[in-house]
Amino acid sequence: MGTPAEKDIDITSTYVSIDRECVEMVVAYRSTLSNQQEQREMGEKGGIISRHIYDQHSNQINREICEECNQLCNSSGWCNHCCAKRFQQDFKNWTSGNDIVDKFIQDVQLKACNSDETLEWVPFEKFKDVTYLSKGGFGTVYRARWPDGYILRWNKTKWDRSFDKDVCLKSLNDSTDISSEFLQEVRSQLKLRKKSAAIAIYGITKDPVTNNYIMIMDYAKEGSLRKLLNNKFNKLDWDDKVAHIYLVINNLNEIHKEGLVYKDFHPDFGMCRPVSQLKASNEIYGVLPYVAPEILTGQEYIKSSDIYSLGIIMSEILTGYPPYHDISHDAYLATQILTGLRPKIHCSIPKLLMDVIKRCWNADPDSRPTSEELLNIFNQWKTEEWGYFIDKSSELYKQIQEINKESTGYDPKNFVPNPRAFYTSRLLSFSNTSIPRNVDTCVDESDEAD
Repeated sequence: MGTPAEKDIDITSTYVSIDRECVEMVVAYRSTLSNQQEQREMGEKGGIISRHIYDQHSNQINREICEECNQLCNSSGWCNHCCAKRFQQDFKNWTSGNDIVDKFIQDVQLKACNSDETLEWVPFEKFKDVTYLSKGGFGTVYRARWPDGYILRWNKTKWDRSFDKDVCLKSLNDSTDISSEFLQEVRSQLKLRKKSAAIAIYGITKDPVTNNYIMIMDYAKEGSLRKLLNNKFNKLDWDDKVAHIYLVINNLNEIHKEGLVYKDFHPDFGMCRPVSQLKASNEIYGVLPYVAPEILTGQEYIKSSDIYSLGIIMSEILTGYPPYHDISHDAYLATQILTGLRPKIHCSIPKLLMDVIKRCWNADPDSRPTSEELLNIFNQWKTEEWGYFIDKSSELYKQIQEINKESTGYDPKNFVPNPRAFYTSRLLSFSNTSIPRNVDTCVDESDEAD
């Protein structure tokens, strides 16, 4: 593929792709449910849909008996014993050219208990219409069409596949010599695929020009969170925004329950690594506005570092503005963040939500809420009423109504970004020894609704 000319385009999200979650999850999951009552219980707003609801339904399906070996299938249409045997018989028909990659994929295939848990080696020539999308700190992102598509199930004599699937090809820089870090990212993404806590990964391929390895991932049709907010912010009501935040919190909670942290959590894709293998080097990569203060001082990434980033994302969803859009993202901003600077709040926000955001922004990692605690807070505001998220009897709803009476509305698309505001991952080579602290002057208290 080589190195294309840079385009003025938002990074295609492979994590916080709100519209993909909100639309495709609803369509795909509802199509599997025959009972209309179950469809109503899932809710009309995609933001409150989470994969665990689908999993609970799937677990109630009567387990099938394999017609070949008469053993119970692990999930509908998938016999672990027979599928592993078919994968093993096919090992001689493919190779990545790298023993480490081959053994990794083979191990994944032999242990897969359903199609969500498997990977394939896919020769690059199998992809059509490969188009450059964007470039970030860790690699380059392409869109492609995969005529064969990923594996769904075994159908007597062949694999049923998704066919003619649009995918995202994410090439990682300097991966010609495969590393444990690359394979760990692949394994972590695969582990979370069924929970929909991360974008689905289908396999691995290789760039024939650069020889960099490429992850084959689901394509987020609506692009990044920033693109959604740029295009549709004025169409999002408070219910929509809170529902979207709930979905992001739910997905992050699934990740944290697996003992993982995102490490580079922002509206572009972040590395997802085990907590026990975080300190690979002293270098810090990320998008500065979303990086927790303790990370800027050289401390290790922990779950509460993700929570700080989540707080930044929450303010972005509620206001429509990217954080620190009007100032340079440089060493001075890093120092200001350490001394308590936080993103400006450009509109009225319910006090309940502002209080949550401030807790996430706390300079002390131990004082931030956990993802589970945040999920419980938002669950208190959630209604059972079909088509809505916020309970109309809740205090949050009352605060929103007060804001709606007073607010004249605004358009965040009118902001002028600083030319040195960067929203892609890069090396943050700042030397900071300051102790992070909190300052309240970064938020205009008059903008909170009591």
